[in-house]
Amino acid sequence: MGIISAVTGFLIDNYALILLGILISMISFANRDTWEKNKTNWKKISREERKISAIIMMLILAVIIIGLASYSLR
Repeated sequence: MGIISAVTGFLIDNYALILLGILISMISFANRDTWEKNKTNWKKISREERKISAIIMMLILAVIIIGLASYSLR
């Protein structure tokens, strides 16, 4: 997520987004030892948790699409 933000910020010349992406990447790589501990198989979580996760992912995708659309309409 951080790398995507940094690249997007670079492409649209948004220095705040570049710095945010770099910061997120640094925090993620600093905590990479906890990635394996928090890894969960999609089939092991309950149906309700999967539904909530899917809704959250759709909302994030919608925000990204709306942001890109509003940027392109400027």
